[in-house]
Amino acid sequence: MQKNYAGGSNLFFCCFSIAIGCTISIAFAGDLLTIFVFYELLTISTYPLIVYNQNNESIISGRYYIGLLFGSSMTLLLPGIVLLQNVTGSLDFTVGGLLQNNIVSPTFTVVLLFLLIYGIGKAALMPMHFWLPKAMIAPTPVSALLHAVAVVKSGVFIIIKVVFYIFGIENLRNFVKQNWFLGSWLTYVAGFTIIVASLIALKQNNLKKLLAYSTISQLSYIILSASIFTYSAIKAAAFQLICHAFAKITLFFVAGSIATVSGKKYLHEMYGIGRSMPITMSAFTVGAFAMIGLPPTSAFWGKFFIIRSAFTADNLFVIIVLIFSTLLNTAYFIPIIYNAFFIKPSDSFKEAPMPLLIPLIATSALTLIIFFFPNLILNLLDGL
Repeated sequence: MQKNYAGGSNLFFCCFSIAIGCTISIAFAGDLLTIFVFYELLTISTYPLIVYNQNNESIISGRYYIGLLFGSSMTLLLPGIVLLQNVTGSLDFTVGGLLQNNIVSPTFTVVLLFLLIYGIGKAALMPMHFWLPKAMIAPTPVSALLHAVAVVKSGVFIIIKVVFYIFGIENLRNFVKQNWFLGSWLTYVAGFTIIVASLIALKQNNLKKLLAYSTISQLSYIILSASIFTYSAIKAAAFQLICHAFAKITLFFVAGSIATVSGKKYLHEMYGIGRSMPITMSAFTVGAFAMIGLPPTSAFWGKFFIIRSAFTADNLFVIIVLIFSTLLNTAYFIPIIYNAFFIKPSDSFKEAPMPLLIPLIATSALTLIIFFFPNLILNLLDGL
């Protein structure tokens, strides 16, 4: 890792640690104001990581990152928080929902839901997704932090908490019954994001960009599930959030290992790589199977629980989106696996060193373990 600016490595690890700390603070926050503060600190602390290489491309990407995330939070999320405080006198997360149908109008509900959902740009819901592929210029550990651990997970986690604790599941379900079109917009936007991001991923030749658009699609699985507005769907969304984290960080670890060992980052350069890097590409296969939703990976249960919740709620749209998305995921991940193991190598490769193998082996193993023991996660979510 190069030290491209003063205090390079020290600043890198300092900001990385602060970002993890902000993410933990978001997870344990008990009100929307605390979440807003640490949400903004997370943006600030990750900006130096995006522009770490200090070249023209990274600087432009950093401007997209800071501009879109700060812009959305200041123009949408903050006004939404102020509006909520003025109406309810509180920003505390409340079981059953802080808002009650008898004190707010349907128009207020729609406006506030829009402000809070789209104000959380880190969830990468289209059209607030542009920052994420741009951020791929960052070093691989940062990509993993952005796509699997901290930034995007904070975004969708906040959305789950807003749906559950600010609006309330029962309140939103009643609102959908009264105003079907206005109440269901989140479901359709999430479904649109899933399909369009998957179609864009199909066209990518750069591995990290493909994974970026895959992340955009997979994040909206979580939002799509939350938008069903049932307790089982919220639980399924939280379960899928955890499953996606382990699988996607595995894929970015693999991309980083390949780039470090061979310098390759384009798919056409990786033909036959699985023969020389069998451990690395086996881990990639586990992560790819999870993105598709195939057994024996944890995300199989994630998709299963979402589909089951959609069946229970008679939500045919969600089921169709998940089926179509699964086909698209298969279309762009399976060829990579096939070309890696069954096509004659296009170049000479060597297996990644053990320090690079240990993390991806661990995360891929966890992806498999959760499949066989899903109750390890489900029991933790029983409090929902």
